[in-house]
Amino acid sequence: MDKINLYTTLIAIVGIVSSIIVLWFVLSVQAAISKFSKNTLEITEKYESFEQSMKSQILEAEVESQENTFELISKEIHDNISQSLSLVVINLNNLLLEEDNSDNSPLKYVIIQLRKVIEDINNLSKSLDSDLIETHGLVAACQFECERWNR
Repeated sequence: MDKINLYTTLIAIVGIVSSIIVLWFVLSVQAAISKFSKNTLEITEKYESFEQSMKSQILEAEVESQENTFELISKEIHDNISQSLSLVVINLNNLLLEEDNSDNSPLKYVIIQLRKVIEDINNLSKSLDSDLIETHGLVAACQFECERWNR
């Protein structure tokens, strides 16, 4: 009977030890899964944050590129087209003075129209330049645009 008790005790000990090992294994797997899930969530959050940051940077770069393009167009209009038209007005005024006729009303009309075109081009040039907002403020820039649209 002592042998049976010994075997029974041995089987009970082996059963308890194997149960502890299985329990430890299950808890280890559960901890690993929990840690993996936590890491996956952190990586997903970091990826989404990075993606949002990249979209924001791309948008800022696009806006800056558009502003630079508008500024270059504005300067080109102001420096070249307006100056050339002003020179035409000066030459037409010289012609008007040389002719010294009162019948030159068509020429006077052309000069007036050219001055209007120059003014419109200069206004367009200013509206394309973002410096207007920076130097005069948003309210003044909006007033300028409203006046330009009303004209």
